[in-house]
Parts: sequence; C-alpha cells; structure tokens
Amino acid sequence: MFNIFLKPNFNLIKCFTTKAVNKTAHLEKTIIETKTTPYNIAIDYLQKSLQRNIDFNKNIIEKNGNKKLFYDFTLLKLCQLHNVSLKEIYKLDDKLTLKLDSYKLPTKIYVGLSSGIDSTFSTAILTQLFPGKIIGIYMQNWGQQQDSITETSNKCWEKDIKELESLQRHENLRIDELIVKSFEKEYWMNVFEPFLETYSKGETPNPDIYCNSLIKFKALMEYIDLELEKNNDRDYQLVMGHYCQKLNEKGIHMAFDIKKDQSYYLSRVAPDNLQNCWFPLGHITKKECREYARQLNLPNFEKKDSVGICFVENEKRFNESSHSKGFSNFLSEYIDSKEGDFVSYLPKKLFLDDKNGKIKKHLRNSITKMESIDNEIGKIVWNFKHNGIHSYTIGQRIQAIIPQIEGFKGKWYLSEKNLEKNELVIVNGRDNPKLYRKEIHFKDVFKHYENDDKTEFAFKHRSLHLDEETGVIPLESLSNNSLISGNKCSGVSKGQFIVVYDATTKQVYMNAIIT
Repeated sequence: MFNIFLKPNFNLIKCFTTKAVNKTAHLEKTIIETKTTPYNIAIDYLQKSLQRNIDFNKNIIEKNGNKKLFYDFTLLKLCQLHNVSLKEIYKLDDKLTLKLDSYKLPTKIYVGLSSGIDSTFSTAILTQLFPGKIIGIYMQNWGQQQDSITETSNKCWEKDIKELESLQRHENLRIDELIVKSFEKEYWMNVFEPFLETYSKGETPNPDIYCNSLIKFKALMEYIDLELEKNNDRDYQLVMGHYCQKLNEKGIHMAFDIKKDQSYYLSRVAPDNLQNCWFPLGHITKKECREYARQLNLPNFEKKDSVGICFVENEKRFNESSHSKGFSNFLSEYIDSKEGDFVSYLPKKLFLDDKNGKIKKHLRNSITKMESIDNEIGKIVWNFKHNGIHSYTIGQRIQAIIPQIEGFKGKWYLSEKNLEKNELVIVNGRDNPKLYRKEIHFKDVFKHYENDDKTEFAFKHRSLHLDEETGVIPLESLSNNSLISGNKCSGVSKGQFIVVYDATTKQVYMNAIIT
C-alpha cells in the first residue's frame, strides 16, 4: 500500500558526543539587584511559576475542597534552593513541608534539545538555577535518507546540530555535554510505518502522539538508563520543552498557556515514564518565554514555532509555500494515490429541472451523473476528481469551482470518506449539520488512573482551536467506548485521538482512538 523502497539503511546511524566549554564558574555568582541579570531573570521566572501553582491549587480548593492538591515539586525545590519564599503555598497544605523535604533534586539533568526557543530557554533556566550537570540530547528521528530537501539542499537536522553547537558557546547557556543520538530505526518502525498504514486507510492519525509515547518518553529514556547511566545510580531527571504541567508524581495537566498546551500530545505516555520528567514551560506563556529569552539575549528568541508533523514541519517542498499542499506531496511519495469522485447527496429539487426532470442548465457542466437514492434525495457526481482519499481530512474546505446558483452558493467542505467506493462526500456551508457530531465512538483506551465516579470530565479531539477560556469541550456522558459531547464538534475523523481530562484539575485521564 505504501512504498517501502524508501526505507532507510540503519547501518548509517551513528551517535556522537561533543564536550562543552566548562561553564561551571557561573554557579559562584553574586546576586545583583538588577532584574535584567540572568540570575534575576531566572528568579523572576521561579516567582511567577510558583504564584501560578498557588493560584491553580486555590482554584481547586474553591471548587473541590482541599482533599487533593497538585504541586510541581521540582519547581518548589528550586524555589527552596534559591530562597524564594514558599510561605503562601505552605498555608494551603500543612503536610507540604514534609512532602517537599522528602523530595530531592537529581545530580544530573538531561535536556531534550532542538534548535528552537522552548528547549533553549529551558536550558537557560537550568543554567541559572540547577547546580548539577546539564547534558543536552538532540534526537535525530528523521534522518539522512528520508529528510526532505530544502531550497538550499540542507537537511533540517544538520542545520539544527550546527545551531546547537553555536548555542553551546552562548554565555547564558551551560550545556556540559551535547549528545546527538539517532532514533531513526525506532521512529521508522514504531511511528512512521503505522502512520502510513493508517493514512492509507483514509483515516487521520497523529504521529506526534506516538513519537512522544514510544520515542521521546520511552526509547530515549531506555537509552539513558541502559547506555548513558548503566554504570551510574540513575540519579537524573529528563527535562523537555513541552507546554504542559507534570504535577505530583506522575500527573500530566494542561499548560497555563491554553493556546500552546501540548498535554494532548503526551496523553499516551506511560505515567511511570513521566515520574522523572520536568516541564519548565508549564507555568508560563509562550509570549513570556520569548520575552525572557530576549532578556537573556538568546539568539533564537524570535525563531518561528515548528508547525505540523515533525518529519515535514519546516520544509518547503518543491518551492511550495502551502504547508497542506507540501504535506500532500510528501504523502504521495509513500502512499499510492488513486483518483476518485467527489459526490454530494442533495434534495433533487436543487439540481433537477421541474419541467423535464433533467439536471438544471447551469449545473450540467459541473455534474457528470446523478443517481436516485429515494423520491427526494439524489446522489450527484461532480466533474472534478480527488487525487487520493488520504490527501483530505474531514472538515477540509474543497477548492473547486461550483456554480454559485440558489442552493449551491458558498463554500463546500468534506463531510465523509467512502473508502470502499473511493469517494469523498462534500456538503455546502461551514454550518452544515453533517460536519458536526455530538456522539463520538472510540477504541484502544489508554487510562492514566482510575477515576472517581463523581469526577466531571471534559475532552479534546484535537490539540488546539477549541474553547478559548478552558481549552476543552464539556462532556455530557462517558462510557467505555463512546462519549456524548456537550457541544457539537466539527472535524472529527477516524484515526484521530480523543483525550479526556478532569474538568477541574485539567489532568489527563485517558486517551483513545476515534472510530
């Protein structure tokens, strides 16, 4: 179904390390009462993050009482280490002092590095606040043979490594060791091939969720444990630049910045694998991250965010500016495209002439044939073709010329895929009821914990573009294989992931695949 001849030669995979310039002297710093000094910027970050953890728990107490509160223990321990007052958060929980005393910072931190601002700023914060060793790891998941060719014929991973080597020399960054490790084989087998198989069925998978659960928070941690720490006591923490919060021991919660929240993508990571992780960006906004980075004079503070699926996200393929078109062309390299029909099911009175029962004059050049479904509804086949069901997603606007006559005016959208007939069903209007669902069925449920029957839930069926205030959609009911949404949902597609949250704490409860 897809072209396996493009499978890479894994014998080419290599791992190498580079040693950084020793920058441990920064630890013997004098606190200067100027907010723009790197250390005071880091303290400001601590104070802001701490206050938001406090406000988060106050909100829970107001709604649920204080039967269970949620703490970012790494954050609190760093506050304690740098004499940032914890009096206010201690007032919420008289047992917190004992809990915090039993929590120890690790002697070593591994930071997942890209050349982007999020991981760079996370490293800058650790540089100022963490007294132990900081080791950066760049994961080369999409490597030498598969990487898309950019306009300058450079591979994006080669560019990333060069930028990281430059950042390593920055005065406000301490990376004691930089490791570049290829996970090309694991990514291809566990993420990319299943992604192609699902797409070839006309479904809409999300490979980034599998990349997190199987590569970044599994294969990487196994590599650290079995290779880098095999002769050590494994006293380390893995730090990542995701926008989410890890609270208490294993819980993943939505980020403070709802518009940038990435908890959706971490919803299939095994809770045990999260125990030794920390996400410094969970309590701040992207805008604040960039501003802190600017104050720290980080050279990439204005660098654009990565957008889309990781293996095509930063490429302009064949000089195209359209990301969606470039992605479609990318898929066509691996999945065989089969041309098919666009169809619509409409009342016959819209397209048949009352006098002679034939297709109306203004539509004859746009409709190739008509099939009667019943006395009122007919199926029409449009005169334009699709280039493969896998190239389209539910809810996508169809760029086609359709006569703007009564009953046909406006934009048209994809509402359904018929894989058996290789047909795509389109409907008129963004508010067409066929584009929306309230009942959603799912399979392959992955739970993070067992729930309380009294818990109120909410959910996401995609990462962003949901409720601007809460970032989630309310639930009317939830069963073992389906849910009823409190709102009508658009763009719900087979193969997508659905993530259910505790509506109050915004903790990830479960992940499942939409059917």
